[in-house]
Amino acid sequence: MIHYASETKTFNLWLDTSFYVFQIDGEGRPVHLGWGLLPEGAGAADSLRGSVYADSYDTLLSFYTQYRPDEVLAFGEIITYQETLKVHFPSLSQQPDASEALHFPVRDLRLRYVDHEIVTDAQPGLTPLREQPTQNAAPRETLRLLLRDPAYPFYVTLCYRLTPEHDVIERWLELENRGDDAVTVESCNFASLHLPNGHQELTTASGAWAREFQIQRERLKPGLRLVESRALQTGHNSNPFFFVNRPEQAWEDNGVVYFGQLAYSGSWRLAFEQLPTGQVRVHGGYNPFDFGLSLAPGERHVTPAFICGVCREGWGGASRRLHAFLQERVLPRSANWSGLRPVLYNSWEATQFAINFENQAALAKRAAAIGVELFCVDDGWFGTRVSDTAGLGDWFVRETAFPAGLEPLVDEVERLGMRFGLWVEPEMVNPDSALYRAHPDWVLHFPGRPRTEARSQLILDFGRPEVVECIYNVLDNLVSRYRVAFFKWDMNRYTAEPGSVVGREIWLRHVAGVYSIIDRLRQKHPTLEIQSCSGGGGRIDAGMMGRTDQVWVSDNTDAFDRLAIQ
Repeated sequence: MIHYASETKTFNLWLDTSFYVFQIDGEGRPVHLGWGLLPEGAGAADSLRGSVYADSYDTLLSFYTQYRPDEVLAFGEIITYQETLKVHFPSLSQQPDASEALHFPVRDLRLRYVDHEIVTDAQPGLTPLREQPTQNAAPRETLRLLLRDPAYPFYVTLCYRLTPEHDVIERWLELENRGDDAVTVESCNFASLHLPNGHQELTTASGAWAREFQIQRERLKPGLRLVESRALQTGHNSNPFFFVNRPEQAWEDNGVVYFGQLAYSGSWRLAFEQLPTGQVRVHGGYNPFDFGLSLAPGERHVTPAFICGVCREGWGGASRRLHAFLQERVLPRSANWSGLRPVLYNSWEATQFAINFENQAALAKRAAAIGVELFCVDDGWFGTRVSDTAGLGDWFVRETAFPAGLEPLVDEVERLGMRFGLWVEPEMVNPDSALYRAHPDWVLHFPGRPRTEARSQLILDFGRPEVVECIYNVLDNLVSRYRVAFFKWDMNRYTAEPGSVVGREIWLRHVAGVYSIIDRLRQKHPTLEIQSCSGGGGRIDAGMMGRTDQVWVSDNTDAFDRLAIQ
């Protein structure tokens, strides 16, 4: 429930067991008041009415203004500490005062309340466009708070979407340039969260290839603690989620825990900040590293969601809330969804690149005999792919492995009562490939600089619409021609030279391109299922999970380790 006390301009966001409250102050700034657990027996009649907010932060010494807990910490009013949003404008068309000196650009943003509305159809940026519904598609309330800069027609809408049964709030920003000149966004978090003052303990996950998701727990110290990925995918080294609690006051099944995660698969950052006053802030969104976003006149940008909440059932309770939220509100249900994932067999461990019709048909018979329902042919079925040095990007059947094409194997797999799947790595290309020889300019690179290979492959430039369209068409053709029911979508390297026709916006455009291909495939082929893989667990997040049916959590297939992983 969302309640607004008009006399004091106080907003109450009520969930099942928690609340979130902020207020518009005398200058029109949304200022945070509180976020936590509801008292026992509290009801709607107990909504905070507040009092007219006193601008005490502004009446103290100037450096105290940096501590004001604004709902959006705009660079200009907040400089000393981390901001939510930083933009720069061209100079004003007319000088407001003859004493003003022109500065180019104006790196100062002041956001003031204009209006608000409560809607049930709001969507964060990069929301999946698909035919498959989620388990629970019931409408949810979203508070949309419109703010404007007083000197330039730049608007920011703060969005708060409530899923009360899981005590989850999704936060995001909508940016709109209504001026006549382009505006450059230098940093952009989806939201900044204000946690209770005082010492806090942070739980995150770190790791590396084949040893992902190792839990780390530490006490936050004054200053800044960063958890991030500087990649085109989510990353193996860390994951965009966190728990925060009072030291030694939370355990697996009890204790107050704040939790959050980003619904985004690209270059991201979580910044945990403890101020000298004891205030604790969490900023989450696009990684400002090499970041670039320009808004042309009339252009609008909507960020993905920062998912957050609080519970009193410890780390396990926070996990269960996030899991339930993802299961019910994020994961797609394909047209052939029966309530259970199909039993999947993948050919890689048995045959690796030594693929041919005979050994795959033999594997299919063995798989069917033990109850497998989905048979996936892994790397080596296409182009000139007999090793990882050639053929990537040539998504046509390798004749030396399948002289009669894939149709006989597809027919055999279906005759045995299974569905047919293929491994693909659509974002990549080998220099030794027909695709690269035809379009050497289609890869990320800087002119005159080396093109660094990893696993003998380069990354396609998804900042080019023609590249995205090409990849969509070849995958669409595979699904249509070979009755492909499942893709294992892999991505096996990090970025080296991120040179693109779209410049620094490649970090955003690449993710948007990947999402758009998957969305279009699933719209056209509603029974298609997709597994997200990036060298194992390198792309597991709420953004990708909104588009895929499962994830390959790790390339670690050691039997003992796998028991714990599963």
